[in-house]
Amino acid sequence: MEVYYRFVREEELKSIIRIWNDNIGCIFPMDKKLLYQNINLDKNLLKKDILGGFIEENLIGFIIFKQQLRNLGLVEANKSQGNINSLIVDFKYRNKGIGSNLLYQCENILQSRRVRHIEVGRDTFHFFPGIPLEFKEGYEFLKKRGYEDGYISTDLICDISKVDLSYLKDKKGLYINEEENYIIRPLEDGDKKGLIQFFEKSFPGRWLEEVKFALNYAINGEDMIVIKDIKNDRIIGFSRIYHKKSSIIGPPIYWRKLLGGNYGGLGPIGVDLEYRKKRLGLTLLFKSLEILKNKGVQHMCIDWTDLYKFYGMFNFMPWKSYMHMGKDFN
Repeated sequence: MEVYYRFVREEELKSIIRIWNDNIGCIFPMDKKLLYQNINLDKNLLKKDILGGFIEENLIGFIIFKQQLRNLGLVEANKSQGNINSLIVDFKYRNKGIGSNLLYQCENILQSRRVRHIEVGRDTFHFFPGIPLEFKEGYEFLKKRGYEDGYISTDLICDISKVDLSYLKDKKGLYINEEENYIIRPLEDGDKKGLIQFFEKSFPGRWLEEVKFALNYAINGEDMIVIKDIKNDRIIGFSRIYHKKSSIIGPPIYWRKLLGGNYGGLGPIGVDLEYRKKRLGLTLLFKSLEILKNKGVQHMCIDWTDLYKFYGMFNFMPWKSYMHMGKDFN
């Protein structure tokens, strides 16, 4: 039967979930809530930019791709930048040129919009920071088509319920900054203006954009921990945390079905440049993990990092790894 290609209609998104889970769901389980959240809320994803391969009216493969159209916080949009969010062909129809055709058409569409560089993953509302290293055939597929290696990042995992934080602090000599001038606590309503000012100063790009989105969804101290300089009355650091009651499915809990019922996650986390080298980042991480543990979180993930030693102090270990890849077009 002949394969033809067209853009996937909104009512056909359920077929994407089926193909996803039939092919990679055992290691990256997709569900309706996550897929619809990331597709419907991403302003860089034009509704038509999900291209599918079909036999008759049956979807057998798809590619989701994007162009950076919106500013990321205070950083102007780079419209020459494109991203491949995901590319999957059903295992029953592989090695027939379907994946190659989907990628070729995606590249042509993006080039027609003056895109000059395409990244694998790393898009806004991404599913992956790069090509998962489990997908060896997918990696070779992209390499043969001109995509070049960047660096590897990793999702880390830990059963925080089994980590004795008091022991690490009192017996193992983990230094926590407990100066009275700094307070670490959940976000409060009165903090929101100061939180935005902190991001505009310290993380004015993607993280600023993401926190604005989160505040529009009315996140509170259940999902955001802040560190405040009391003397100067300013927020100087933050930690984004997730658990089973979080209103937003963030990257650390994308694959929550693999983490068990009391899942959790953390990331990103950051401190104002002026306050670094005071152990405040480590202190903020310690307190955030303590809060998650007190919520009953067991298995949890920290996504998209290469800070293995920093998080390894709390027994976080590599879980899923990704090769960052990209391709330039002249």
